[in-house]
Amino acid sequence: MQRIISDYPKHIVTNNAGPQRDTASPLAAIENQTKPESAITFTLATTPVVTLAHFIPVSKQVLADSPMLEAYINGRLSYGLALKEETQILKGLGTGGEYSGIQTNATAYVPESPQLTNEIDILRDAITQAQVAEYSPNMLVVNPVDWDSIQRRKVGSSDDRYVYGDPNSSWASTAIWGLTPVISNSQTAGTFLLGDSTGAMVFDRQQSSVEISYEDSTNFQKNMATIRAELRGCVVVFRTEAFISGSL
Repeated sequence: MQRIISDYPKHIVTNNAGPQRDTASPLAAIENQTKPESAITFTLATTPVVTLAHFIPVSKQVLADSPMLEAYINGRLSYGLALKEETQILKGLGTGGEYSGIQTNATAYVPESPQLTNEIDILRDAITQAQVAEYSPNMLVVNPVDWDSIQRRKVGSSDDRYVYGDPNSSWASTAIWGLTPVISNSQTAGTFLLGDSTGAMVFDRQQSSVEISYEDSTNFQKNMATIRAELRGCVVVFRTEAFISGSL
């Protein structure tokens, strides 16, 4: 049975804030009039707590003869687990025991017409889409290949100046449109995700841990050991409108 986190609220806000007045006769007296009523519609949702894990078998003799090897294996297993968690947080499908990733739940980017072709323009347009929805993007995730294309874009075929700026400037490698990008192979090339990070939260039910067993399967007979790394967690997207995802 898959465990779930406690119910959490998703909500839709209808903001009708405004002046106190007679809407049928705006120039009439403003006293003794009904004030505007807004609404917040809450729905309860749940998300499964997912176990991410992997293991490798090693011989007991190797561990005894090379104490540093165990520490190295532990480090590599933990690192591999962190890479997988990053991918799940970003784009887990929410089915088959996977996280329900932020990008999976994000609002689709609606291209400007005529459709933009420059990655820099597309990202600015997506920021505008989020801002129109009353969110302030503070994060961006792109693939290294796309970030390379953005940084190496030239002004023109006969003009070797970089569109993005001077490669010798420190800011040129750390921000675009005010957003510091996360450059990750977990992101699919040609796809971006940006948005307001307050719209989602990662829950760690069990942080990454590494354990060793000499009794797994036939380990005792064969002088083998099993080293396992695992964690349990999930990601919750409270507001899908807070995130925009699309193609570059």
